[in-house]
Amino acid sequence: KGALHDLTTGSYTFTTTAEGVTNNFTLIFGSKSTDTQVVKGITILQDHRNVTISSIPTMQQVAVYGEGGQTYYMQNPNSTQLTLQLPAASGVYLLKVVTTSGVITKKMVSR
Repeated sequence: KGALHDLTTGSYTFTTTAEGVTNNFTLIFGSKSTDTQVVKGITILQDHRNVTISSIPTMQQVAVYGEGGQTYYMQNPNSTQLTLQLPAASGVYLLKVVTTSGVITKKMVSR
């Protein structure tokens, strides 16, 4: 299901039909200190406590849960872009993103 191409190592060329391409590419910009995950059209970028979520399907709900099940963040963005901050306390958190296409849950670490 797709491939990852590191554009710092060389160019990437593709061909398409005259109609073009829709929702087939995700460009990820970041440093080696940034944790990036791309799943089902959703891009999650973590830079320390800052988390940026980009989604091809519309996000209906985004939540952050602690190890004990506490809800630290809950929003119904109804959009394709969202930025949030993980709690200041170091720990492991679960990020849950509900979209019009399904649900994604990812483990996030705040240091």
